[in-house]
Amino acid sequence: MFDVRLKELRELKGLTQKDLAHKLNLTQSTIAYYESGKKLPTVDTLLSLAKFFYVSTDFLLGLSEGSNSPDTLSQNNLNEATNYQTSTLTSEHRKILRYFDRLSTENKELIIGKMIELYKEQPIDSEITRELERYRLELLSKNESV
Repeated sequence: MFDVRLKELRELKGLTQKDLAHKLNLTQSTIAYYESGKKLPTVDTLLSLAKFFYVSTDFLLGLSEGSNSPDTLSQNNLNEATNYQTSTLTSEHRKILRYFDRLSTENKELIIGKMIELYKEQPIDSEITRELERYRLELLSKNESV
């Protein structure tokens, strides 16, 4: 189960095996071994993966309830991330998130699109731009299916 969940979480973030390995100071072949079920991570690596993906180690190991579908993983990941991050958010950040949550999908897409434009205008990590673009496309596909 670990191999399947790791691959699904990595793909949900839009990362290659090499990208994930780099972020966790591992090798691409180590990630490939994990995803093929040939190796299991050390406890330290398991904890690093859980922190990186904002999920529990039980979830990664297949010990907690949850579906294997990408939609459910994405929602679980979002819920975990929200719970994990809440304690570090200021009241201003929480207020902004509440306002954003109340927007229609179409308006969320517009805001994400504007954020992408702003990020492209300043020298920053291009990973943020890619992540926002994936989120915008996800919102767009939800809007089209409604």
